[in-house]
Amino acid sequence: MDLISRRFQILVKVCAITSTVAAGTLEAPQFLGLTINGDQAVTVDALVAAGYKVEFQATSDVFKGNAYTSETGELKDGLSVGTTFKYKVVVTKDTAKFESDLLTVKVSDDTVVVEPTEAKLKVGSKLWDLGYVTTDDAPEVVITKGKNFAGIVIDKNTGDDEVNGESVAAGSVTYTSSNPAVALVSSEGKIKVLKAGTTTITVAIGDKSTAIELVVKESPVATKVQETSAKVRKDETSLELTLLDQYDAKLRKDVDTTGWTVSTGSEKADVIDVANAKLDVNGAFALEVTDLAFKAQGTDTLVIKNKDNVVVGTVSVQVVDVAGQDPDNFKLVPASSDEDLKLDIYPTPQTVDLSIEKYVGDVKVGTAAEAEEGFSFASDNEKVATVNAKGEVTAVAAGKAVISYKQGGITVATVEVEVTNSTPQIADIKLKEGKTQVQVAGGVETADAATFTDLIDELQFIGADGKEIALSVNDSDELTGIEFKTIVDSDDLVAVSDLGTVAKAATKAVTKDTKATLVITLNAAYGGKEVVLPILVTAAVEGGTDTGAGTDTGAGTDTGAGTDTGAGTDTGAGTDTGAGTDTGAGTDTGAGA
Repeated sequence: MDLISRRFQILVKVCAITSTVAAGTLEAPQFLGLTINGDQAVTVDALVAAGYKVEFQATSDVFKGNAYTSETGELKDGLSVGTTFKYKVVVTKDTAKFESDLLTVKVSDDTVVVEPTEAKLKVGSKLWDLGYVTTDDAPEVVITKGKNFAGIVIDKNTGDDEVNGESVAAGSVTYTSSNPAVALVSSEGKIKVLKAGTTTITVAIGDKSTAIELVVKESPVATKVQETSAKVRKDETSLELTLLDQYDAKLRKDVDTTGWTVSTGSEKADVIDVANAKLDVNGAFALEVTDLAFKAQGTDTLVIKNKDNVVVGTVSVQVVDVAGQDPDNFKLVPASSDEDLKLDIYPTPQTVDLSIEKYVGDVKVGTAAEAEEGFSFASDNEKVATVNAKGEVTAVAAGKAVISYKQGGITVATVEVEVTNSTPQIADIKLKEGKTQVQVAGGVETADAATFTDLIDELQFIGADGKEIALSVNDSDELTGIEFKTIVDSDDLVAVSDLGTVAKAATKAVTKDTKATLVITLNAAYGGKEVVLPILVTAAVEGGTDTGAGTDTGAGTDTGAGTDTGAGTDTGAGTDTGAGTDTGAGTDTGAGA
């Protein structure tokens, strides 16, 4: 007897041990597990090598190949989040048979944190890295790192895709503040700051938790100008300066500049005339010195004081005269501060408009909204992003592209654009629970969105994460959520048009309910999934149901002189005054049955 056989020669008990599995499409296959004789670990291969036969049995078709049983316990891809099934393990050898108890298995999202290990503050869509907040701030706390049900660490430190309330089951996360007098925290992790001080914010999922220390400082005030030097053109009339608060951080609030003054260090108007100068804080919380007059090339000093006559900035200003000089370098930037160079192709390809900043040396001399005469734009990868003559960049596919601004054949400026594809990837298309086929009414001669909606209404579209992706048709008959490549059936009973935009469908009229095979294929951007399903096109009903090939069932009225009772005998005159004669056998040989 070999070593393996001796190890398992006394097998008295089998246990099913896997209570949670992952949803969606996975990189590696997953298997249901078992132990023997209590908690003794064992592999299926080892049992088979010892002469045993192993079979996993489930209450749903969860195994590879949509099977209810498996010799290995390997599960199929595309299990749906939140569903459950039961399984047991049956081990046999000769006449001996061992069965485990049924164990309920929950299908969970393996991207969901069940044990938080790190939390951070977020303001808006970005993680907060100042190390403190002020009484003016409204931060929230998010889980940025944690473990899923399998103990795998999920790290979300970008600030753009935190594992927060959207990823963790609603109501499962609790937040508490150790010092409510300093800051309160809501059930959604939103923090209400009350006063300066410190408190500990604890984030918990069940009995697992992590915490962060929250330092709150007083409301910021403008204390100084960051710049100590600046260079401006002689023909300019303004200068923008960066304001810092008492914590040496860039000011993040508006400032009343009433009573603030600006003067020149020389107190002469040879280079800079400040007689009509004004001070204001713009939308970027920067200090703008406007209505200046730069009279000649040279250097002078601007001295800025607040309403208490305290100096907040001393800036050495060099005035240069570049009039009549052609730009010698260029810079490509988004035309709007609301735009950036990261684009997405979903739900529609995003665009960004580029402006061309023109410089003489390091002095900005102008901005062009589109390519000027003798200049042009180009993309080094049009499969990722294209650009037109106006500098509008359009996303095409995921990747990176370098946009160039050229003077003739010489590149004078470049900028890199990054395109992502957040298009939902469909891992499975299946009938909704309780449905056995796709059903649609026949006889819809004019294609419309309502018929298309009926066509796909009984289907579930499952994403790679195992979650259902909603598909809808809006008031403008526009399809959103998923794009189809083709929808065809074996008998050409359904005609689908405008896929990916409006999505309409028409159906042939049938005299009786007719079954066919339906093939649905998604666009490649959505994963290219193809599925084959049964479809039933139902017959239209007018006054009654025709169950045969022209046999009157008694539900209708003969259009002749008499009424057909359904038994085949005309109780009237017996003669059909239409195009045919009632034969008495129940079959109308005329125009109507």
